[in-house]
Amino acid sequence: MEVRVARPGDGEGIARCHLDSAATYSAGAPSLFQMPDSDGYVEWIEDDLARERGADELDIVAVVDGEIAGHVEARILEPIDSARWQQAIEHGERRVFVNALAVASRWRRHGAGRALMEAIESWARERGATRVQLDTWIDSPLSVPFYESLGYARRAIRFEKRLL
Repeated sequence: MEVRVARPGDGEGIARCHLDSAATYSAGAPSLFQMPDSDGYVEWIEDDLARERGADELDIVAVVDGEIAGHVEARILEPIDSARWQQAIEHGERRVFVNALAVASRWRRHGAGRALMEAIESWARERGATRVQLDTWIDSPLSVPFYESLGYARRAIRFEKRLL
């Protein structure tokens, strides 16, 4: 398995990973998740891959036998100016937030997700981050046990009330 920076031309493989993820989530909770519109999806991803990344962003893929098995993107969050008045310690620390992680269904439980998260953690440490944060669906039978197996702890609950 190779973990490398995502690049133009990876859009189809990245799309496949995220569509597989969306299929899993939308089947498990159709009132919360949907399938992305496939019309223009790969092109939208390719446009994003073509843009220049700042030093505070990382967009990587896991490749197995020439196939993109997984994708993750993350960004550095700097301490906020008002950290000394905040209750949460994290606001005064440099940290990394994982925006999205998706592994193609055929490569789940083969180490792609773990390899991607280990690469994110290494990148975070190299840049002086004190923690990696992310969120996921609380009832996910895949992601919750996966992140816990990597040493991530549940720290917060996001509440929602639908108004429609």
